[in-house]
Amino acid sequence: MKRVYLDNACTSYPKPKVLAEAIVNFIENDGSNPSRGVYESALESSSLLLDTRIKIASLVGSSDFKSVIFTSGITEALNMIIGGMLTEADHVIVTSLEHNSVIRPLVERGIEYSTLPCDEKAHTIFKNCESIVKDNTKAMIITQSSNVFGTITDIERAKVFAKENMLKLIVDTAQGFPIAPITLDGIDAICFAGHKGFLGPTGIGGIISNEKFLMSLTPIICGGTGSDSASLSMPDFLPDRFEAGTLNLIGIAGLNAVIDDLLKEIPESLKNHIKETDINNYLELYRYNTMQRCKELLDGFSSILEVTVYGEMNISNRTSAISITIDGMDSSDVASCLSDYGIETRVGLHCAPLAHKAMHTYPNGTIRFSPGPFTTKQEIEYTLEKLRLIIRNNNEK
Repeated sequence: MKRVYLDNACTSYPKPKVLAEAIVNFIENDGSNPSRGVYESALESSSLLLDTRIKIASLVGSSDFKSVIFTSGITEALNMIIGGMLTEADHVIVTSLEHNSVIRPLVERGIEYSTLPCDEKAHTIFKNCESIVKDNTKAMIITQSSNVFGTITDIERAKVFAKENMLKLIVDTAQGFPIAPITLDGIDAICFAGHKGFLGPTGIGGIISNEKFLMSLTPIICGGTGSDSASLSMPDFLPDRFEAGTLNLIGIAGLNAVIDDLLKEIPESLKNHIKETDINNYLELYRYNTMQRCKELLDGFSSILEVTVYGEMNISNRTSAISITIDGMDSSDVASCLSDYGIETRVGLHCAPLAHKAMHTYPNGTIRFSPGPFTTKQEIEYTLEKLRLIIRNNNEK
């Protein structure tokens, strides 16, 4: 059966060939734990770890590589910050579009939060929202882009809001970085996922921050680091203070390789086929391809009377996660019919119930389509063709 993968907002697929090669190479030729030995392979692992920190920091305009903390993913990263920074006495501001990886840690720890509203296109509204700031408001945690509706948050406006109200600013970039650029300037911490925009493996993510902010946090995961082992407390230096236990070196090896691949210059022969002259590396090319497919989907959906598209329609203000509903049809039934044609989407609440409540798609949710850098125009045309067929068959019942 023909396979059309349109669930890149969940995890990217297919993965670059260099990812598998790097993982196999690490398993077969290294496999050692950094900071635990002075033999050659352990030193090579330490070098790999350092090199990957430097590359990730540079992507957000930072040279503070020690403030890149590796975790099992962005969910753990957000939990480490929330648990290490906040108590029940604190109050936090979030957007109405947040993922459960932000909301659930707040709820489980009994931390009060207030939500910034959004408009009909899922743009977060910062204007006239000062009234939700309280005396005990400590931070603002926001998504770079909605994982449901694709709309990009106005990060610059968020920076102003946070600065004016003396709030720490934490950004969840699961649905943006590095395909959607962001810098650390004016942000206290960026949490990232390795398996989405990076096209890396699952099980790796982290925090990009600065020493002052990180050292103000309490570690919530403690254990061996291979350093300062005589102390019964966690080390008081970075990154060791927040990296207890054995890191996912296999995932880091893969992440390192895909970053190199993303930043490679594209050959002139390929540039000749691209109208945009400012595309210089594969990261820029992948964004271009992804958003071209996004536009084709949006244009196609807009031409179908029964389809309602949620979120921003302008591709310059969104990522490729597109949510729709179809008049008179259950979203789960539509997704199942699409699956019968090999078209892989996601249906439901997408771990973001607040977002659906804000956009009035709760409790039934939406069908989410999310093309990626390797999605083809032919696959989009096939998807739209089959969706029209499914709708027509339903109308003829």
